[in-house]
Amino acid sequence: MKKLFTTIMISIALIACGSDDDSGGGSSTSSNTLKGTVAIGKPIAATITIKAADGTTITTTSDSSGNYSADIANNIGPFFIKIEPTDNTLDTLYSFSTGSGVANGTQFTTLAIFIAKDTDLSTAFNNWSSLSDSWKLADIEAALARISHRTIEKGRQLCHNYCANKNLWKTSGRPYENTV
Repeated sequence: MKKLFTTIMISIALIACGSDDDSGGGSSTSSNTLKGTVAIGKPIAATITIKAADGTTITTTSDSSGNYSADIANNIGPFFIKIEPTDNTLDTLYSFSTGSGVANGTQFTTLAIFIAKDTDLSTAFNNWSSLSDSWKLADIEAALARISHRTIEKGRQLCHNYCANKNLWKTSGRPYENTV
């Protein structure tokens, strides 16, 4: 149970995509660099393909710690990011960024993009140059917020149910203390 709760919390911490503002700028990132971490509860090595608004692609890889960095100079955002894990048993992930900065890739970023746009992500990636003008970071961030809220609530319910089943309510009066 502790491992599940920790995994949920780490995943929530990694769900950021883009940057703090619609310009896409990151505070510690060069204006020509897009970087981030790709993870599925743990970091993964992957091939990352970044597609600019005009359809130009930039390809890089993440290391075994899930970190990647790419020079996006002379390319105009927004950028749609496809993450293909080197472990072919894992699903393809997606992320989004309006420009330079940090764009992490997780199941949550993939889900948020799907929720925000309600479209097949592989098709959207392939047709990015014709779709990029209609995609807004605010839509994806709103979907991420909904996912985060629901995940935290489900985590609390799961922990509550686990504690009740283990009769921990009676033993400590503080069930979460004994499970996480």
